[in-house]
Amino acid sequence: MISNEDEDLEVNPVMVTLKLKAPDLYRRAADEQLLVCIPCAASSQGLPLNRTTLETHLLKPSPFFAGLYESMNGKTVEVEEGMLETRSGFLDNRRVRILFEELHYNENFKPFRVVCISQPLQGGVRPLEDRKRGKDAQAQVDTMEQCKTFLYALHLVDISPMTRAKTSIREFFHTYRIFAKGYLGHVTPKLCSLFDQVADELIRSNRDRLEDYSRGGKKWSMFRRSVEVVLMEDTKLARKDQEVGVSRDSEDVVNAHEKLYLRLRDAYKEEDARIERAITLLKSDSVKDFGADPVLEKCDFAGPVKLLRDFQKLPCALDKASTLKDVTNAIHASVLEAIEKGRVPEQTKIGSDDLLPLFIFALVQASPRCIYSNAELLQHFTSFGSMDSEISFHAANLRAAADFLLQSASHVKQPSRYTPSTGVPPEEALTDEGLELPGLPATSKPSKRHSDSTLPRQRGIDQNEHEKSSRKPSDPVTSTDVRKAGPEETTQKLPTRSLTTRQGSLNSFGAIKDEEEEMQLGEFLLALKSEDLPTSSGRGVPF
Repeated sequence: MISNEDEDLEVNPVMVTLKLKAPDLYRRAADEQLLVCIPCAASSQGLPLNRTTLETHLLKPSPFFAGLYESMNGKTVEVEEGMLETRSGFLDNRRVRILFEELHYNENFKPFRVVCISQPLQGGVRPLEDRKRGKDAQAQVDTMEQCKTFLYALHLVDISPMTRAKTSIREFFHTYRIFAKGYLGHVTPKLCSLFDQVADELIRSNRDRLEDYSRGGKKWSMFRRSVEVVLMEDTKLARKDQEVGVSRDSEDVVNAHEKLYLRLRDAYKEEDARIERAITLLKSDSVKDFGADPVLEKCDFAGPVKLLRDFQKLPCALDKASTLKDVTNAIHASVLEAIEKGRVPEQTKIGSDDLLPLFIFALVQASPRCIYSNAELLQHFTSFGSMDSEISFHAANLRAAADFLLQSASHVKQPSRYTPSTGVPPEEALTDEGLELPGLPATSKPSKRHSDSTLPRQRGIDQNEHEKSSRKPSDPVTSTDVRKAGPEETTQKLPTRSLTTRQGSLNSFGAIKDEEEEMQLGEFLLALKSEDLPTSSGRGVPF
């Protein structure tokens, strides 16, 4: 039941309702030159022609991501090659064809697009699509299981490139035994180049079956993503680097996804611990305290909290990105449910300004571990051939949430590790005093009044006042006391560990406490300078 392309939109029930029953929405769409989506008449049967439905079909292009649009009520839609695909905020995923397009003009003679689509983006009748729709549904590769299903369905004859690549992946993890902070941007391209080469070799050795998946084609990204995810899952490594010859069935064997995640956890365990302390202080805060619309406090966000609770247990970065997508959809679903039950006004909307505070609120309530490590994983190791706009959107949300929580932790003075019972000398004592993050001075004093900004507020104390009231004459002088201490006071030895940002010096790599870690750091830096590493073909060529 697909509409004829000669349909007259002027008598289409959705267009008529938009112009006569909601002229303010039509005028705004024309003035702001929005994309107006009108479901064909045959598919609009049973569609509730209310204000919510009309707002869902008026789309504004995203200022950040090409091809991504946001409806007037906060839902996201991706437009690509004559198709509209629903993203966050919808109850189900739909791929809708654009049947034809018309150009209309507003009062200032500026054009705006009006498209007739094969079915509504939400609700209404779902007409039968052609065979291509079935093929597209089978080609989804948004999770590790979908990638495996897709790749195995190709029935490749020669998989020797993948077999050889497993050795290269093991050599990669053997070479980079630690991931130094601030240098992940140098490590990631080397690993991505390996997967690019494997995908190219598979296409050459299976030309008759993979002719349509060549680099630069429309299907390359989907094939490249599946190769990376499946190859990482099939490559087995020892959990501990010093272990050699561990059997495949041993419990100390992990796949490459898990190995990568463990490396990042080791590198950012300090940041993860500080975020966990911040979450403990923020647990009792409401959505209003994080900067969201106060009316949303009446919504039940148990759904997204449940999804985030076991987030850190997923080793594959693609599965993590898929979970974050489900969390965003669950947040929108929670608000829609509250609207249907009358707990919040019907005109309530979730825009991008509310989505991040609500996401941080759900993250705090769920309290998953290793939030910062997961943010680094999604930021640096989700290439999958080409990082699509939706994955980058969710990765950016998690990064923003992690940075906010880390900055919140920096406002809270942590107790010194020097106590008479532990015997830790003063020069090894470490506090969070003097830590300066980009754009956030250590001495900043947050306002007690709730800010009108949509960004989440930050919890903190006046460190100067705290120091005046708590410091004793016998306390060791820290790095923040240097500018205030006199000549006699500065004779004491300062802490040996310098606290800098992630872009700072080598001292910001973490606590290097023994010769073994120093040797591993040296090996890491030498590996970055090296031009020759094993590849899937066994020859030493630059990644």
